[in-house]
Amino acid sequence: MKKYLLCAMMCVMTITSLVAQPRTSERKMWKTAKKQTREYVADGWKTDGLKPMSEYIFDTYLKLQDQNNQEIVGTVQGATSAKTLNQAKQWAYTSAIVEYGKQARMMLRGRLTEEFGAGLADSPSMDNFYEAYEALVVKEINGQIKKIFGIYRTKDDGTIDYRAYCLVNEETAAESRIRAYERLKEEYDFIRDNAEVVADFVRKGFEIDSF
Repeated sequence: MKKYLLCAMMCVMTITSLVAQPRTSERKMWKTAKKQTREYVADGWKTDGLKPMSEYIFDTYLKLQDQNNQEIVGTVQGATSAKTLNQAKQWAYTSAIVEYGKQARMMLRGRLTEEFGAGLADSPSMDNFYEAYEALVVKEINGQIKKIFGIYRTKDDGTIDYRAYCLVNEETAAESRIRAYERLKEEYDFIRDNAEVVADFVRKGFEIDSF
């Protein structure tokens, strides 16, 4: 009887521990979200949404627990500041799309350089390929990057800085990158001759850090 009671108690303790782990993780994320909010507010940032900024940040942290989700931040700031909030929102979202294209280009270039060496992967013809690949990725990914929330601040001259915090699903994004690659591979000898390796690098996507 004592053995059964001991086993039952151990099972309860194990279940309690498993339940507590996510809660502990969420508490840490919530504290981080609150700290990040205080820093943003101190710098003059406000959210343009209906919820408190800390809730948007926390929700983003939760979504990033999914390993398929990657965060992309589009910015309108400094010399590119907008005159109206709507303009700032549109520009920042476009900035996020362009940023994804740049990251895709840098990722592919880095992997090809590591695999084949700088002499081959950084040739003038490959520079043209990377540029065309980035442009096509931007075109293909448009609409797949989802804005989660935005923050803004109005400067003394009346112009507006804006940051759009967005997520992209890497499984879906991989299809966009492959479509961009497929449209280009026959135009470049190096890419065509190493099609399987390049396609694998394109498909792999980004290394994603979870909170």
